[in-house]
Parts: sequence; structure tokens; C-alpha cells
Amino acid sequence: MVNEAKDRFRSRGRDRRWTGRRTGEGRGQGTVEDEAADRVALAEALGRLPVAQRAVVVLRYWADLSEAATAEALGISPGTVKSRGSRALAALAVDLSPDAVEKEPFDA
Repeated sequence: MVNEAKDRFRSRGRDRRWTGRRTGEGRGQGTVEDEAADRVALAEALGRLPVAQRAVVVLRYWADLSEAATAEALGISPGTVKSRGSRALAALAVDLSPDAVEKEPFDA
């Protein structure tokens, strides 16, 4: 009985999240100026990353290369691609978070 109640509660939350993703509620509500500002903020944040991390992010996510292809292009191991990418994404998430106040260069 308890498990059934938990399942119902969980499924309601899952259904709400799925409905929001499926219908795109809240998406496309920004203006062109907002999108331009977001792009500028992203470019500035990328510029603050160390060169090695920036290279991995650009090749993996902008050029859409695989981990192996990125590793080959940069002359590093796939594990290094993963770790640099992970650190870079974490740094970007912190830098681009709404409560990030001070913008300073990241440490490698």
C-alpha cells in the first residue's frame, strides 16, 4: 500500500516533467535581444576557460566531434578529453549561473 502511494506520487511528478518537455512550455519566450545577450555571455565565458578546455568544448560540442576524434585532433587521450570537457562544462555552469556575480578567469 505504501509502495503504491509512492509510485503514484512519483509518476505524477514524472508526468508533469514530461509534459513540460513535450509541450515546450516556457521555451521560445525570450526576445532576440535576450538570445543575443546569452550568446555574448557564452562567448565571454568560453574566452575565460583555459585554452585546453576551450579546445575540447569547441571540438566536442560546436564541431560535434566524437571523443576519439577530438582526442586525435588534439593529440591527447580520450580520457583527457573527458576530464577536460567535464571541468570545462562545470566551470561554464558556474560562470553562466544567474547568481554568478564576479567574472574572473578560471583556473586550469
